[in-house]
Amino acid sequence: MRLERLAENAGWRQARELRRLAREAGDLTRTTRSLIFEAAPKAVWHGGIQAGLKRLASHYANASLMDVRVEVSGDVSRVAGKVTDHLFDAAAELLWNACNHGHATRCSVLVEVKMGRVRLRVSDNGSGFVPEEALERSRQQTGLGLYWIMMIARSFGGDMQIGSAPKRGSVVDVVFAESASRRGGP
Repeated sequence: MRLERLAENAGWRQARELRRLAREAGDLTRTTRSLIFEAAPKAVWHGGIQAGLKRLASHYANASLMDVRVEVSGDVSRVAGKVTDHLFDAAAELLWNACNHGHATRCSVLVEVKMGRVRLRVSDNGSGFVPEEALERSRQQTGLGLYWIMMIARSFGGDMQIGSAPKRGSVVDVVFAESASRRGGP
């Protein structure tokens, strides 16, 4: 975390305060992440995926000053509940990553139902990353992350593609087969 790096070069009083702030920021981040995922079904089921994503975008605009644009294209009413929940969870995780890891100031979220596929695209102007390294780190953790998103997409007959490089932002496409969305998946 940046605060901890600053603490390494600060005087002892400033270092102690910076470390305390870093711990508090970490606690707030974990709490925010937890609340977002707990709220997913309510946000999605009471108004649909578009309403849920707009609430998520509003949260990031208020909490982090990250400008998030949401666009939904196609007949999203055809997408089954489990896929909708996973789309929301993936969008929340990718926005969290853009804000907290990539330090993005702008992000766009697109959900598109077209030609038998449901696609989520999240793009940002953040610091970017090396996709293979991030996937490997995520695979070794438990819980949420890029690897989790990819495995869920694959379980629904889809996949995930990542376009990113350091200092270039990122674009993550998560695709589900529309027929899988009607069957239900995991």
